[in-house]
Amino acid sequence: RKHISDLADFRANHGHTAVPGNYKGNPVLGEWAVAMREAYKLRIEGKGNLLDEEKIAELDTLGFGWIEPPQEVADATNNEGTFC
Repeated sequence: RKHISDLADFRANHGHTAVPGNYKGNPVLGEWAVAMREAYKLRIEGKGNLLDEEKIAELDTLGFGWIEPPQEVADATNNEGTFC
């Protein structure tokens, strides 16, 4: 639940949920985002089931970025800019 709360705070602060893996403002959130993306990818490929439908729906509701953001988004986020 802490990560979901952090993700909601991130969205409020940055206007998006494309948390970069190297997010300097909250490195644990960045690592968690990478882990969620990887778990989702494995689930789609039929190679894992670490994410249940409820967690996917919860993240979708927040608009979670399932794909790693482009470098310019990561750079802008890490420089406390807002990327829209």
